[in-house]
Amino acid sequence: MTPKTLMARLVRSINALQDRELSRLGVDLTAQQAAVVTYVELEGAKSIGEIAERLGVNQSVATRLIDRLEGKGFVVRSRHSKDRRTVQVAASREGSSAVGVVLPVINELKQRLFAGVDDADIDAFWRVLTALEKNVADVSEGVSDESG
Repeated sequence: MTPKTLMARLVRSINALQDRELSRLGVDLTAQQAAVVTYVELEGAKSIGEIAERLGVNQSVATRLIDRLEGKGFVVRSRHSKDRRTVQVAASREGSSAVGVVLPVINELKQRLFAGVDDADIDAFWRVLTALEKNVADVSEGVSDESG
């Protein structure tokens, strides 16, 4: 199995675990949706572009995700106070309540997933992922520059 295949399988498995835990709690959120609501609850209102960047998806995917979350009542949109062209997304009262339920469960799940893995190995893993992410961004920029 290639590292890319293993990483994709790992991400899908973790998301499925989170989805099951959220469903068990009766929270009407997917793992990805919970990540968005938690992000805007803990970090404050964010633009759709910032949310897209955080999730590693394009802006149209983030917009559809926000549409679903807004329809469920977990987030609200408003115009940015200084730049009326920018839409800000914040957690609604219901979203804030959901984060209070979801965050302890997700944190406990993370502890279970990393059980038996040394802190030094986790630190090395994060450094490798960070370097790979930077390399992908650098290569992507180079590809855009060359095609333009």
